[in-house]
Amino acid sequence: VLAFVIAGSITGPIKRLMNVIVKVEESADFSQRSDVDSKDEVGMVAKAFNSLTEAMQQAIAAANFSLARVCEGDFSEKVTIDVSGDLDQLKQGINESVDNIEKTMSVLNELMAALANGDFSKRISVDLKGDFKRNADAAADAMASLNMAMDSINKVMEAVAQADFDKRVEVALKGDLQTLKENLNRSLDVVMLGIADTTEITVALADGDLTKRVEADHPGQFGVLKNALNDTMNKMGEIVGNIMQSAEVVKSASDEIASGNADMSKRAEEQASSLEETASS
Repeated sequence: VLAFVIAGSITGPIKRLMNVIVKVEESADFSQRSDVDSKDEVGMVAKAFNSLTEAMQQAIAAANFSLARVCEGDFSEKVTIDVSGDLDQLKQGINESVDNIEKTMSVLNELMAALANGDFSKRISVDLKGDFKRNADAAADAMASLNMAMDSINKVMEAVAQADFDKRVEVALKGDLQTLKENLNRSLDVVMLGIADTTEITVALADGDLTKRVEADHPGQFGVLKNALNDTMNKMGEIVGNIMQSAEVVKSASDEIASGNADMSKRAEEQASSLEETASS
């Protein structure tokens, strides 16, 4: 009987401890505690198990709280509980991750603030790793592309302001920036062709050449200008043609009058000569 009592006093606490361990394993509920409080080895194991589950519960709760704050955009909460071993590594890993997220978001905020203020020259120098570095580098590359695009566009616009339409945006771009580049260069081509044709017509007009016309197709207001120039040249050609015809008529009439005057003068001279001869006789 004594042996059964002794065996029961040993196996009973062990079974209760095993039941708690199984519950923790199955449910991952670290709030479970063993009620074994004996002073023997089994009690010491139960006490150690309770200390472990309490440490795990506190560490997971602190980690969950910190990560929940990160999800809300608050990077100020770190895991601060005192732990050791693997739990300390978990703590350090979470804190380092939160720090890296905070640095990355700070960098992105700086870049976006500079972008909002029209400053495309902003650069970053934060030491990041992995995906954090790749994301920050991607944002910095986007800013660099914007800066190159705006710098090239500004130079072209400065040339346009000086009536120099030969400049084009040459820098290599992608996406919408490439579309903007192509549209700007195409617009300058249209303007340059329109001005070149207009200049050719006006120079010819200044030189008295009324045969020139704008032959190229021009869109929009340049098309209106083309039609106006061609109509002007046509009308001026008609006016000059009419003037030349009138001049020919006047010249012909003048020639006839001059010829008649010459004939009359000749006959008058002949008559005078005849009278002189008659008078002498």
